[in-house]
Amino acid sequence: MAQPFTRKLLTLLIATASASGALALDVTQFDNRLQAFTVPLAGAPGGMETFSQNVGGVRSYRAELTGSWKPQALGGQIYFTSNLTLNNTTFDDNYQVCAAGKNSTPRSVLIRDNDVPDSPKVMLTAGVTWKPTSSLVANLSGKYTDKRYSNFTNTEAVEAYTGWSA
Repeated sequence: MAQPFTRKLLTLLIATASASGALALDVTQFDNRLQAFTVPLAGAPGGMETFSQNVGGVRSYRAELTGSWKPQALGGQIYFTSNLTLNNTTFDDNYQVCAAGKNSTPRSVLIRDNDVPDSPKVMLTAGVTWKPTSSLVANLSGKYTDKRYSNFTNTEAVEAYTGWSA
């Protein structure tokens, strides 16, 4: 029996007294991705039916770099953290759909090389934390999430955004 996916992962870790970091490289291949679709249920107003369909292969290339730094020059009270993710996840194949009825002709849905929905190309998180005592902590963090698509045909997108928290 064929494996549902293959994955190759390489991780490098580095740590010193005041800093640490990690780099992860990941390649994943899904040969038969199943996707849930929902359609109106004939004869039942407001009713919906969900079914799964094979939409072919998906290939993902990802790199993630994460790190923290606690400079001794700042008395060990302030430290910085960050995480950068680069992602390229795309469909390998197009897929076929049939309209209702016995004699319908399948039609191709052209998704080959499109981004998989909800897969931003870039995500970046960074923050600074001040901890002057064991019971007092203050933090400022920012997160950037790149544009990502919400459908297979890449015609609807959620725009990039940056959020802050303190």
